[in-house]
This record gives sequence, C-alpha cells and structure tokens, in this order.
Amino acid sequence: MGQEAGRVTKPMAEDEPGGPDAEAAVWLARLHGDDCSAADEEGFRRWISADSANRDAFEHLTEAWELAGSARRSPYRIDLEQARPAGVSRRRVVCGALAALTLAGGMGYWQVALAGVYQTDLGEQKTVTLHDGTLVVLDTATKIRVRYSDARRSLELVHGRCSVNVAPDATRLFDVTAANNTIITSHADIDIRADHGRIQVLCIAGKALVATSGATIPRASLVAGQRLVAGEHLAARIDEPDVDAERSWKAGQLNFDGEALMDAVEEMNRYSTVKLVIADPQIAQLQISGVYRAGDNLAFAQSIQKILPVTVTVQSEKIQIHSAA
Repeated sequence: MGQEAGRVTKPMAEDEPGGPDAEAAVWLARLHGDDCSAADEEGFRRWISADSANRDAFEHLTEAWELAGSARRSPYRIDLEQARPAGVSRRRVVCGALAALTLAGGMGYWQVALAGVYQTDLGEQKTVTLHDGTLVVLDTATKIRVRYSDARRSLELVHGRCSVNVAPDATRLFDVTAANNTIITSHADIDIRADHGRIQVLCIAGKALVATSGATIPRASLVAGQRLVAGEHLAARIDEPDVDAERSWKAGQLNFDGEALMDAVEEMNRYSTVKLVIADPQIAQLQISGVYRAGDNLAFAQSIQKILPVTVTVQSEKIQIHSAA
C-alpha cells in the first residue's frame, strides 16, 4: 500500500481492484471514519484532482449512498450544497470544494488493526465472527481477505460465495470488493457470489450500494429483496429473486426452479469431488426443478433419472448422464 511518512496516500493497495467507482467507494468509507488521517486527507485531494472521472465517481457515489439511506449524511455533500453560489454549476463546486477540503480532527495513522485470510475447501462451509461482530458464512471453495482498522472495515471476496451480516458501526462503513466491484453498507445482511468473472449481490436486509465495473448499471442502490447480477460479458440487471431459495445453500441445500440441466450439474459439482458429466449434449437444456442436498451427486443423479428422459452410469470419480432416447 502506497505510503508517505508512514501514512497511506492511496485508496487501495496495488494488488486490490481499481477503477474510479471502486476507488470512490473506498474513499467514501475511509472519509467517514473518525480516525481519518492527515495523509488520507492529502491523498484524497490528490486523487480527486487527478482525473475528472474520479470527481464524477465520488459525486455520484455520494448522491446514491444518501438516496439509499446511509447511516448519516455525508459532510462533503453538505459542504458542496452550502458552497454553491447561484448560477455556478455543481461540477465547478465539486472541483473547487473537494480540492480545498480540510478535515477537522482525526490525526490518527492508518494502521491495519486486524487482518486475516479465511477459506474453505471443496464441499466445506465455515462460519466466522469478525472482530466487530459481523458474521460471515463461507460457502464451498471460497476465499476471503479481511482488513480492519480504526477507520475502515474491509472484506475482499477473492472467489466463491459468502453471506455477510454486517454489524452496525456508527463511525465506520463496511466495504466489500469482489470481481472488480465494490459494495458498501453501514448495516446490512448481504449474500455475495463471485465466479467466472461474474458477481451476484443479494440484499437480504438493510441497504447496500454497489459500484460495478460494467457500463450498464455503473452504480446501484439495493434494498432488502433486491439482487444485482453483473459480469464482464453480461449486461447488469437488478431483480427480486426468491430470497429463501437463494440462501438455501447455507442449510446445505440447492434449490432449482426450471434451470437447465447443465446449469444444475455445474452447481452440484461445486460441492463434490465426484463429478456429474453430461454425456449427450442434447439433454443439456432439459429443465429441472427441486431441492437437492449439496454434495450428494449420486442422489441427484438417481433422482433426475426418475423425472427426466435420462440414464445414469456411476463410475469411481464421475457420474455420467446419458439420453434415454
């Protein structure tokens, strides 16, 4: 992480995902911390003046966060509104007011008070309680990195899926980075999945703001029951899925509702070393519905053999699914 006189001057470490939207989300979280340092202040001024895209991203992110109902109104937003003379564009005020921003107090150094890496193996799930009481449930083959300080609570979902029930904190927002996207919240229950260059964010309770890496929906404010799905080659969308079905993985169950057999097989294989293999391409698009136990691929294969026109061949490390025709 870039430093000057022992203090952070960049919003992210060099190995963290970047981009104006993601960086703006991190700055928003950091500047709301009571222990924001003088180096943070200087680093923010340099970042905001370096590129107009940075200014735009921070302005839009702040507006969206307030509309989503954050824990408190941004002091930067108030300064902007009070500083704007009649007839002067908002963009000029952003450029001037943010460039001249001086934060009162908060002279503490940015130091990582707590950091850790948590991960699960294939077929394993794990529950972790973080220092502030935030509860994280890791799904199969998942890896997260956690960094806590007096000014910031941060979690990186490297790959996999996790459920994060964020504990309330009046002085620190909580930010999650996943697949070049950033989620920030003050207190929410969210389910996040990142794989194959795609991210899925489901808000169970509370509110969350997502700064995506895509152009379709660059920023989204999610409320309880809403899900954002985005990806490198996928147009971002917001929908309202069956929340109970989406979270059934926490109980060791996988819920399918009209999914293509090939997609169901891929999902089942995430939990088992005994892999399901579709031997005949013509059956890949057959639709399947039902609730199945994660990790029990043999029971899944025996079940679909009864409801779909398929046959099953069981081998030592794989289960082949053939067309019955």
